[in-house]
Amino acid sequence: MKTLTFSFEAAQNRRRRKLNDEGLAAFCGELAVLMSSGLDLVESLKTFLDGEPRRPLKAGIESVVRAIQQGAPFSAAMADCGLGFPQLMIETLRVGETSGRLIPVLERLEKYYDRLSRQKNKLIQIMIYPAIVLTMTMAVVRYLVTSVLPNLIDTLASLDLSMTAGTRILISLNGAVADILCALAAALIALWVLHQVLPEQTAFRKGLDRLLLESPLFGRMRRLELWAAYLDMLVLALESGVNLITALVVSGKPVTNAYFKSQLDGLPEAASHGQPLSAGLAQTGLLDKGGERLIKVGEKSGALLPMLKKAGARCRKQYDRMFARFSAVLEPALIVVVGVLVGCVVISFISLLYTIYGGYAAIM
Repeated sequence: MKTLTFSFEAAQNRRRRKLNDEGLAAFCGELAVLMSSGLDLVESLKTFLDGEPRRPLKAGIESVVRAIQQGAPFSAAMADCGLGFPQLMIETLRVGETSGRLIPVLERLEKYYDRLSRQKNKLIQIMIYPAIVLTMTMAVVRYLVTSVLPNLIDTLASLDLSMTAGTRILISLNGAVADILCALAAALIALWVLHQVLPEQTAFRKGLDRLLLESPLFGRMRRLELWAAYLDMLVLALESGVNLITALVVSGKPVTNAYFKSQLDGLPEAASHGQPLSAGLAQTGLLDKGGERLIKVGEKSGALLPMLKKAGARCRKQYDRMFARFSAVLEPALIVVVGVLVGCVVISFISLLYTIYGGYAAIM
């Protein structure tokens, strides 16, 4: 019950967040610039607040300032301010505080959230037009099947005519596709809600996340995204001066995929017993052979940190290439689907009208 309550609170924190990815990038970037100019952390936060019009955000940052002045670490103050900052951001800031490299960490967070924001905006721009057209098409199909079609069938019956087999199949197919799309949308929404509220430890949550990682369309992209973020965090922790075991513990905390996180949980203990990092990562079954080779070479050559950087950069580049290909294909694919649906509707009902017209012509 306690775990479930915590999960609901975490979901509420996400809903209360006052900064989207673009806002997080702007916040981290501006704070880094202010601190680079010579201001300390508290003065930088106060300067950020000057002229801030959003009251909830202003109240949250003011609470951060008060907590820091009372001796709380910046990361802890950010986590407790009620604005629902992402766990990845909190843990990254904690590593930056430990290493005394808060400004570079803020700059890295700015780049990360800026890239995330641009990708989300691009997806929205790609999907918004086909989504609107698809929704309108489904509504029109529903109206035609439930309201117009019965009248046309009555007219055919009065003329002692019947629909052709092809027309009957097209109309049935249109109605079925609309029902399937509605059911699919409802199922996806329900799964998303469950994913938000279920604790990470539950088998169902892990099953959902594993299904996502193993899906043929998005699985590889999601794995690459998770590995890039995880390896970046691991490099940041190691650069701060902590040992490998502590770095592995810290790097696993902000991972958002429950199954991915569960596969990483055993790495610190395995490393404490002398198992090579490359072997532990290989046992997860989630890292590709190229990444494994880079890390194994880094262990053998004594240059683990540079190779971890290269492995993270490699994952990020592969993800960016796949995202570019996916976004290039997505819009025309959606338009083709919408065009097929619209074409089926037009052909089926024109066929009906032509049959009715032929019946009236025969009578005349």
